[in-house]
Amino acid sequence: MNLSIIMTYRPDSSIRKRHLRWTAKRYKKMFPKAEIIISKDTEGIGWNNFRKGMYINKGIQRATRDNLLITDIDIVLPKSSILEGIEMLKEYAIIIPYNIIYKLNYESSNKILCKEPLIKFPNTPLQKQKKQILSPMHPQGIHLIKRQHALQIKGYDERFVGWGSEDSAFQMAAITLCGAFTKIDGIALHFKHGIVKDRHKKRDAGINGQLLEKYSEAFEDIDKMKVILAERRDLIET
Repeated sequence: MNLSIIMTYRPDSSIRKRHLRWTAKRYKKMFPKAEIIISKDTEGIGWNNFRKGMYINKGIQRATRDNLLITDIDIVLPKSSILEGIEMLKEYAIIIPYNIIYKLNYESSNKILCKEPLIKFPNTPLQKQKKQILSPMHPQGIHLIKRQHALQIKGYDERFVGWGSEDSAFQMAAITLCGAFTKIDGIALHFKHGIVKDRHKKRDAGINGQLLEKYSEAFEDIDKMKVILAERRDLIET
């Protein structure tokens, strides 16, 4: 199958280890011929200095297939949504393969994780979960993109640190330089896990907020976006 699945993993608790093990096993069942890449942080430098984009880029560098599914380890999708998204990459540069996400509580997450993962989408009482309808440009955890486009925009900006914003910048760069973006009508599940204290404050303060503002100002302006990419010396060289 012409698909590389890229997941990043930073060991910090047993719960994330369970997420990785369950999700990777399900992807292997769903797409036995796909290339599954787990890009693991072995430095243990703490969330405040963690650069998720760097580990995604390492996965992109290792990938050998034309289509990339870049995904968090705690998000679950129907197989049909992924297949539809791969087909739609013929028309779109970057895709999020869902527009509604259900944030599972601990009880529902644990019930799924305790069972052997199946290709079939997990059956869970959605009325008990927190439903989030994503706004048109809101990224959250998963992107489908051609490898050539990911390389064209030099992957993710590794200057983002801690939690968040790197996916928004990646998406804006891809739309500006590579082509159209869309979301697929569909749902995803998100496993419950602990969160970093004051993560929004840490994300929006300092370098992350400043960088994201630069990307926002350059959005849909090819020349300005190319200037931002030219500033990045620590990423994939094409």
